[in-house]
Amino acid sequence: MIEEEILNNHNLKNFCSIILEKTLSIVDNEWESPINGAITLMKENYQFLIRFIIQTRLEEEKFLEKILTEQIESASQLPFTSKAKYKKLAVLTETLALQKKNIPFKLLPSLPFEMDPNFSHKVIKHLSITAITTSIADYYKSSISWILSTAQMNNEQEKIDYIENKWSKIWLIPITQIFKSDQIQFMIVHNILIAAILPSTLQHIPQSMNLMMEKFSDCPYGQVCLIRIYLERQNQISYPSTYQLPSLCWLITILTHYDDMIRVEGLALLADEKFIRKNRPLVCDLILRFLRNNLNVDNCSFRQQMIRVLERFFFKIITCLCDRYGGGGHNDWPQTINEEHNALILFISNTLKLLAISLVPGSSFQRKFTALNLIAAIITIIKNGDYHLTIRKLLTNDDQMEKSEPIPIRFMLLYGIIDKDDKIRRLTNEILIEYSKNSLMIGQDDAYKLFSINSVERLYNHYNRSFRHQECHIGGLLCRYLIKIDPIENIHYIFTLVNNSIKLFYSDSFRKKLLQSSRSNPLHGWLLTLNQCLDFDNLAHHLFEKKPARPRGSVIIRFKVIEPILQLCFDVLEYFLKLLTPKNDLDIEYPADDDCDDDENYSSPSFLEMSESIKQIIQKNKEFDNHKDFTSTNEFQLILSMCWLNMKESCFLIANLSTLSADLLCCMVNRTDYDDIRDFLLLSAEKLCQSIQQMANLMQHCRHRGIHPFYKVIVWQWKSLSMK
Repeated sequence: MIEEEILNNHNLKNFCSIILEKTLSIVDNEWESPINGAITLMKENYQFLIRFIIQTRLEEEKFLEKILTEQIESASQLPFTSKAKYKKLAVLTETLALQKKNIPFKLLPSLPFEMDPNFSHKVIKHLSITAITTSIADYYKSSISWILSTAQMNNEQEKIDYIENKWSKIWLIPITQIFKSDQIQFMIVHNILIAAILPSTLQHIPQSMNLMMEKFSDCPYGQVCLIRIYLERQNQISYPSTYQLPSLCWLITILTHYDDMIRVEGLALLADEKFIRKNRPLVCDLILRFLRNNLNVDNCSFRQQMIRVLERFFFKIITCLCDRYGGGGHNDWPQTINEEHNALILFISNTLKLLAISLVPGSSFQRKFTALNLIAAIITIIKNGDYHLTIRKLLTNDDQMEKSEPIPIRFMLLYGIIDKDDKIRRLTNEILIEYSKNSLMIGQDDAYKLFSINSVERLYNHYNRSFRHQECHIGGLLCRYLIKIDPIENIHYIFTLVNNSIKLFYSDSFRKKLLQSSRSNPLHGWLLTLNQCLDFDNLAHHLFEKKPARPRGSVIIRFKVIEPILQLCFDVLEYFLKLLTPKNDLDIEYPADDDCDDDENYSSPSFLEMSESIKQIIQKNKEFDNHKDFTSTNEFQLILSMCWLNMKESCFLIANLSTLSADLLCCMVNRTDYDDIRDFLLLSAEKLCQSIQQMANLMQHCRHRGIHPFYKVIVWQWKSLSMK
C-alpha cells in the first residue's frame, strides 16, 4: 500500500528517492562493522534501497544507470579481502538479474570483469580467507543467475550456446585451476567448492560437466570430485547432459593412485554406489581390497575421511541385512539367503577378520588405530540398532561357516590392551568393554579358549605389580574391564586394591628401602587402577544396595573405599613432598588430624635441594663417584619417577572421588527411598573442608610446576562438588 502511494505521487516519489540516495551513501560506510550480524543487516538494508530506487525511478533509465554504475564500480574497487565487496556485488547482480524488461542496465553486472580481465581469477584466489568464503560463493551464484537471465534468445540451442560461452569466458579457467593449485588443500576452499560452487554450476550451466572434465584431463582429484557431485545432482540438472561416465578401470586406477586424497575421494565415489549401480557385491569386493592396501597409511586427514566413508557404508550394509533377516529365531528365517546377501555377509565377516588381525603385535600404530576405529564404528551401528542377535545368526549360519573362519575379535582386542601406545590401549579398552558388556559376541570368541576371565585375571595380576608406568596402566585397564563386564561380582577387586595400597604404603619395607621399592613396589600402578575403576557406573549397584541387618551400600563404600583412599592420597602427597626435602631423618610419623598444626610450615625445596635429598636416600644403599653426573643415573631417575608418579596419581584420584560424591548427590535429587541423605554423602562437609585445607598447605610447600596442574584438577572438581 505504501509503495503504491509513493509510486502514484510524483513529488513524494522524488522526495523518497533523494532520501534513499543519501541513505545509500551512509550505508556504504558501515559495511565493515565488527558487530555480529551487522553486515547481514547492512546487506538487507542495501538490498531494500537498491530495489526501491529501481522501482521508483524505472522510467529514468539514464539516472538509474548512473547510480547503478557508480555502485558497481565502487564495489569492484574495494579490496578483494573485503566482505562488503562481494555482498554488494551479489545484491546488485541478483537484483538486476531479476529485472524482466530488457533495459540497458541489465548488462551492468559485467562491469567488474570488463574493468579487470583477471577479476574472476582474483575472486576465486581469495576463497581461502574464511571470513569471506561464503560471501564469494553467494556472489558466484548471483553471477550464474545473471548469466541465465541475460540469455533472451528464442532459439533454445542459441540460448544454451550463449550461456556456455558466457560462463566459460568468466569462470571456467579460475574454477578448474584451483584444483591444480595448493589452495585445494585448504579445507574451507575444498568444502565451499564441493558444497556450493560446483553444484550450482552443474545444475544451471549446460554441458559444464564436459567443459570442466576436459580441463581436468591431467587432474584426477578434480575428476573424482566433479563426478561425485554430478552423480549426486544428476536429477537436478536443468539442461540434458551428454556426459558419459568413465569405465570401471578408471575407478580402479583412482583407488590405487599414489596420492592419498585422490584415493579417499575415489573410495567415497565407490561407497556412494552411484558410479557402480546395482552391483553391491562388486562394491564390497573393491572396498575390501582398498582396506587391505590402506590401513597402514600415515595421513591423519586421509584416515579420518576413510573412517567416515566406511562408517556410512557399513551402516547401509548392516541395516539392509538386519531389516531383511532381523527378528525371530532361525525358524522364522527364509529357507535360503540369496546370493547377493551371502556376499554382503561374507564381506562383513572378512572385514571384521581383517580388522582383528590388524591388532597383532608388530603392526604399525596407523594400522591398529584405523582398525580399532572401524571396529568401534561397526559395534556402535550394531548396538544402536539392536542388531547383535541378527548379525550373530548371520555370521554363524551353517552356510556361512563353510566359507569363513571364526572372527577372534575379543581375543585380538586383548593385544590392543597390552600395546605400548597409550592411545591404542585406551581405545581398545573402551571397545572391549562395549563389546563384552552388550553381549555382541559377533566374532565367535568361544572358539578361543585362551580368552577367559581367568586368563585376564592372571594378566591383570602380572601387569598390575610392575613398577613401570606403562605396564601398570595395562593392569589398570584390565581391572577396569573385569569390573565393567560384571560390576556386581567383581567389586572385590576394588576392595583388594584399597587394602593392598594401604598395607604397602604404610609398611616399613616401603619406607626404609626406597631404592628397592622404586624397582619393585607398584603403588602408583594401584592408585592409577583405582582411579580408572572408581566411576559411578561401576559402583551404582553397591551404592544403592540395602540389605536387612546391614548398613547401606553407600555407607560401606564410604568407610571401606572413599575415606581410606582419600587419607592415603593425602599421606602419599605429603610423604613424597617431604621426601624431596633434604634432612637427616626421612622417617615420617603421621599424627592424628586433631594434632595437626598448620603453622608448622617448612620451606619449599629448590630443584637442587630435591636432587640432594634423592642423593641422600640412594647413598644409604649405594656409593657413587663424586665426579659422575648423579642426575643421569638410573637410581636417580627411578626415585624421582616414583615420587612424581605417585603424587600425580594421588591428585587425580582425589579429584575423581569428589566427582563421584557429586554424582551420587545429583542422583538422589529425585529419589525418595531413603531416610537420611547424609547416608549418601561419600565426602562429608567436614571431611571436604579438612581435605581442602590439607591441599592448600601442600600447594604452599611445592615448588615444582608439574604438580600444579594436578592440584588445579582437584580444586576445579571440589568447586563443582560444592556448587552441586
